[in-house]
Amino acid sequence: MIDHKQNGYLAKYCNVEDLADGIAETITTAQNNKQLQSQARQKALDNYAYPVVAKKMQDLYTDLLKC
Repeated sequence: MIDHKQNGYLAKYCNVEDLADGIAETITTAQNNKQLQSQARQKALDNYAYPVVAKKMQDLYTDLLKC
């Protein structure tokens, strides 16, 4: 869902310092650079909008009916 530093920040597993750094970086980047926000929104629209999800579900059911 998240592409590191392209539409969000992925902190290292169980690393509180990295999580804090990521939050600070994301807030700073989001305030100063609209590109991160734009890319996050576009990824959501491309992958999770109702028509996209509905089409994926329709394709899944169609494939299952072929069995």
